Amino acid sequence: MKIKIEKLNFKIITLLILSILIVSCNGNQQNILAEKKTIFKENKWNRFHYITHEIDIQDTISPFQIELEIDYLPSLSAKDIPVIFSIISPDGAESHIRTNLDLSKSTETPFSSTIHPQKYFNQSGKYSFRFFQKTSQYDIEGVKSVTMKIVKIRLEK
Repeated sequence: MKIKIEKLNFKIITLLILSILIVSCNGNQQNILAEKKTIFKENKWNRFHYITHEIDIQDTISPFQIELEIDYLPSLSAKDIPVIFSIISPDGAESHIRTNLDLSKSTETPFSSTIHPQKYFNQSGKYSFRFFQKTSQYDIEGVKSVTMKIVKIRLEK
């Protein structure tokens, strides 16, 4: 009888520990709505390469953060990259953001930058996200890829 109780207690404790671990791991994950990666042939981001992603967004209540992540080589030819970022809503309305990605102090790759810290999508449907680099160089050499992320922001209650 005592052996059965000990085995039962061991199973309960094991399940309790696993449940706590699963909940704590899920609590630390970002709630990523979309993650789109563009890989550049020969590690060159051409000035006239307009990157476009279409994403279906149904959540019109939550705020989202839009990020760009650049994976680059140490031989990167430009450390300050101006970017024009456009969002086209389902009804065709456009908004534009001009930003600079300052990699001069970055020692880690990929480099991540927040393009829009708290974006609300007021319409459900297909959004287009378009961006390009606007340096004076024809190609920025040393850029392996650019990833756009849309991350749901958790509001504190």
